[in-house]
Amino acid sequence: ATEAYWSSVRRELQEEIGVLPELSLIGMFPPIPRVNYEYSAIFMGVSQGPFVIQEEELEEVRWVTESELRQLAPLTQTLRWLLDEGVIWSRS
Repeated sequence: ATEAYWSSVRRELQEEIGVLPELSLIGMFPPIPRVNYEYSAIFMGVSQGPFVIQEEELEEVRWVTESELRQLAPLTQTLRWLLDEGVIWSRS
């Protein structure tokens, strides 16, 4: 199952934003009551672009601060949990 996550994230990054940065696995998560109902894997990658947006899937790619991300609407339960638990935003 882990290899399926790796191949999926590489394929989706290439298809949807046109980049394939080096990736590291942050964590794998089971379904979490009142948050989400599926297994998830969170990866980290850094790229300065250039980004090529797949317009059928995305409206835009932009840099945001943690505060700006928290203000986006709708903020899904999963994204709120990942932020609140410190999974996806470095506090250093």
